[in-house]
Amino acid sequence: MPLSFVNGGWLFSVIALVLALFLTLYCIKLLLEVREKLGGSPSFSEIGSLTAGKTGKLLVDISLFGSQTGFTCAYIYFITSQIIGIIDAARSAVDKT
Repeated sequence: MPLSFVNGGWLFSVIALVLALFLTLYCIKLLLEVREKLGGSPSFSEIGSLTAGKTGKLLVDISLFGSQTGFTCAYIYFITSQIIGIIDAARSAVDKT
């Protein structure tokens, strides 16, 4: 994210981040309203199924799978980079002695 701020400039990056925040909040509000109107506590897949049939359910399931896969890949990358940093720091400390 810091590199994105450097590439986009601080003003554009702050405005884009705030716009993304408001868009996310609006979408959350819409999902909560749909959930309330449908009654009970339907899952995302059930909401997709009730609003757009089998196609809606399939699209929601694909979207959820893609986002969860992306989160998992990001976590694995972050943890791996931290472990590599620790190993490199330990090697350089050993090399100095």
